[in-house]
Amino acid sequence: MTTSPSPVLGRPVWFELMTTDTKGAEAFYDKVIGWTSEPFDASPNPYIQFKRSGGVAVAGLMERPAGKIAAVLVDVCERAEARGRGR
Repeated sequence: MTTSPSPVLGRPVWFELMTTDTKGAEAFYDKVIGWTSEPFDASPNPYIQFKRSGGVAVAGLMERPAGKIAAVLVDVCERAEARGRGR
């Protein structure tokens, strides 16, 4: 039997939700998915954080920005940042 060294490796651990209807999306995820939502005050822009049972944060919700969004998976953030700075 093969086991993973971590229970979360290879599994989705965060969802970034972007929409033009944040109120409607918040109501949907609260009711249909069963998450609870609350404002995330540490964000400089309006941002909602969703939590699943046990108070575990699983997603964030924000107004969809203009332009394109990309996310890149890296193994170690500090090493990727250093590469980006040419170090």
